[in-house]
Amino acid sequence: MTGTAIEDTRKDPYVGAVFIDLALALAVTTDLASLPYLTSRAILDALLISIYKYDITRPSLAHLGEQFLNAIGKITHAVNMDISYDLRSSALTIAQAFLKKWPDVVIKILSRQIFSVQIMMCDLNLARDNLLVAQGTSFLEGAFAQFATNGLFVLLLKYPLQEDFFKTVKHVMHAHAKTRPIGQSQGQSLRETVFSDTFRRLAERPDQSPDPILPNLKAFVELVFWEGYSPELMHDVAMATNFLTRLALDSHAPSFNPNPWLDMCVIIIRHNKQTCSELLATLENHLKAIVHRFEIAAGSLTDVLLQTAPFYRRTDPRDTSPYPGSIVVDVVSEALRGKIKLPPATLASALAALKDVFAMHQNALPAGTLHRTAAESGFYLCTPLRADSYVEASFNVTMAAGDLLLAATKVDVDIPRKYFIESNERIGKLAPSVRAWNALLLSALLNPYAPTIANLFSNLRLFTAVYATSLAFLLNHDTVSKFDHAALDLDQAFTAIKLWMMLSRKRPSKSTLSKGEDVVLNQGTDLGVEEALQDSRDRTVWNELWPAFENVLAASATEGYEELTPLTLAIWSSFAELVIFLHLLRSPIALETSAAHMATLKSLRKRIKNESASGKISRALKCVAEPPTALPLDLLIAQARTELLAGEKLAFAYEKRKQGHDKRPERRKEHRTVG
Repeated sequence: MTGTAIEDTRKDPYVGAVFIDLALALAVTTDLASLPYLTSRAILDALLISIYKYDITRPSLAHLGEQFLNAIGKITHAVNMDISYDLRSSALTIAQAFLKKWPDVVIKILSRQIFSVQIMMCDLNLARDNLLVAQGTSFLEGAFAQFATNGLFVLLLKYPLQEDFFKTVKHVMHAHAKTRPIGQSQGQSLRETVFSDTFRRLAERPDQSPDPILPNLKAFVELVFWEGYSPELMHDVAMATNFLTRLALDSHAPSFNPNPWLDMCVIIIRHNKQTCSELLATLENHLKAIVHRFEIAAGSLTDVLLQTAPFYRRTDPRDTSPYPGSIVVDVVSEALRGKIKLPPATLASALAALKDVFAMHQNALPAGTLHRTAAESGFYLCTPLRADSYVEASFNVTMAAGDLLLAATKVDVDIPRKYFIESNERIGKLAPSVRAWNALLLSALLNPYAPTIANLFSNLRLFTAVYATSLAFLLNHDTVSKFDHAALDLDQAFTAIKLWMMLSRKRPSKSTLSKGEDVVLNQGTDLGVEEALQDSRDRTVWNELWPAFENVLAASATEGYEELTPLTLAIWSSFAELVIFLHLLRSPIALETSAAHMATLKSLRKRIKNESASGKISRALKCVAEPPTALPLDLLIAQARTELLAGEKLAFAYEKRKQGHDKRPERRKEHRTVG
């Protein structure tokens, strides 16, 4: 110590002050778990005496300030060490003493102390009859009360927090819900003050992104403080959320994640129906802009629609004022029509949310929503892709549109005919699209529901006409080269056969069989009802769809056309892949057509001079001669999804070239080999 420090210490009535640095050094550098009990006890006692007896802000001790903090932090962490119970209790006593005597100093390490104590309490299962838990509760309550309005909670929420942290906070704040912050004799409880201060500080710092804090704030609302909001607190929450939302919208920050905010608002509204009108108005005012700008999760949007619906019960059908349900429906309709641009992920989430809400509580949506959105989904699937780029989320929109149409068939089995075949006042007369049917079929395969499978099969003949039309132009070898989209149509038609065949293998429940169908199917066979129905459907699908494809195959293999164009090779490759697929599916069609298919494959292979180009045909011949092990249906469905995604990307590239945005030569999609 310097001479001045020694002189100042001598004026102190406690002559042991000259040894403080020794006690601090021992506390910082030693491992209590490795020391004898009496030695550890002596170190803890010396540190506790130092806290109570000495003023660490005195000039003579100021140089030890950092070491003091390190010692307190190290000792607080000892509550999680494998040491005796009373040593851990003493460590907590030291942390409490330092907090009470030097609150202005402890703030530098308080967050670390809180996390250490919280971990210890969770390890002890928050048992109220445990002394250490009681001490930890007292320490956390004191810390929160001391710094309730000083931004402590905002600082804590910036860390990645786990559920256990909020369970501990709930334990502390719910056990003492009426405890008020220090210096505040009336008004808000501790949890109200902490919550209000957090929102106020977020609004005061517009330069800092709230993204790291909002998920933790949502967890606080969900696990700690979800009910009992006073009108004053609800006003503060509404004003702060209004400010934060405007800030995110005005800053043009596409990375802003609104889902925690939406989830938090829904939780508060659900449990505080009497006082939530201002927050509800804020949500309603900003919902359209948020849906337009940011990526929203389907679950968040579903909760918004379900929880806000009871506040907007319409008794007058002429009432057209907007509310969350109508806002989302209008935005989705405009996006599907191409009138506005939404983030693809948001559009897919909105379609999924509307489907789920209709299934759970259809009165939450405007009358006629299902048919309206089904019509718009049909329009979207039947029209060329409209976007600046194609990403995975864009395909999710296609699938979400198919899911919604599939859900609509539960209500109206004629939905495919109305929106894919006939003219409609909302959708207009559109060219039939195999792509639209494929989205519907894949949705049925990924979300199997027996009645919808039966509904789709009732529309098989309608699809056959669309399918045959899409392949008709391939029959003329002289003109087919003029169609740039030939490869696209071939790919969609080929995928459609596989999707229908896989759909026939889905097992519907017996309740979906027509009266007497199970008896008829079992006559003359030892198969069960389900197996017999599957085989019957296999043959129905094959007999409906194979002739059109067979005609295209025959036209491409006509003698006299020695030049094998890329499209001809693609047709033959698709046929070979179809043969492989039938064997991997273990369809009875594979056995019944094996002789004819083998003859055709051998004939095609003779005409291909390039050995690499005949590889797939050779594999198909091997499958016919030596049938491979069947693949699980789920794997074949996943492969079909991948193929549809690749087809969508190719179709998007074609539309871009067609519009003159891309002058590069067309590159065909390389067909994948199944298996």
